[in-house]
This record gives sequence, C-alpha cells and structure tokens, in this order.
Amino acid sequence: MSKMPKKKRDMVKNVGLKKEFFAKHKRELLDVDYLNKLTNKELAWLSVFFEEYAGARFNHPKKKLHKPHHRKEIYNNNNSRARDIYNKFKKLRLD
Repeated sequence: MSKMPKKKRDMVKNVGLKKEFFAKHKRELLDVDYLNKLTNKELAWLSVFFEEYAGARFNHPKKKLHKPHHRKEIYNNNNSRARDIYNKFKKLRLD
C-alpha cells in the first residue's frame, strides 16, 4: 500500500499564517503586523485560530478553538464573503 504524497500545506509550519494558502477573498483577514513579537506557542495558536476563523477549516488534528455552535456563524460568514460582489471582483483581477 503506497502512502499519499504530502501536500505542500501539510509540510508548512503555521500554515494558518501564510496568505498564499488562503483564497484571495480571505487574505485580507490575515493582516497581522506583530507576528515577529510572538512566541512559537502563540504563533501556533494564532495559526489554528486563522485556519478556523478565516479559512473555515476544522479538519486539522489540533484542538478546535471554536465550539460547534460558533462554527455555523463562521461558515455563514465565509459563505457571505464568497457571495459578495466585491470579493468576486477581487478573484477575477490579475494581481
């Protein structure tokens, strides 16, 4: 039985802090200018937070920060950002 090749996302440390792993309409939520002042533990926590809150991804192996009743709100916010005409325009631009 062969193992599945690892994704680039799986090989990066603190993937929730890297803008290139998020869709264009989610990247503006990752505007954090104080990352160099945080410890490794705080960076790991913030990475998980952004994966859940901005990315609406709850399939990571770490402890989930948001409770199930808050996840519906996160999914709704994510869906409304995807439907927004301004964000649809940002997806089409060739930056």
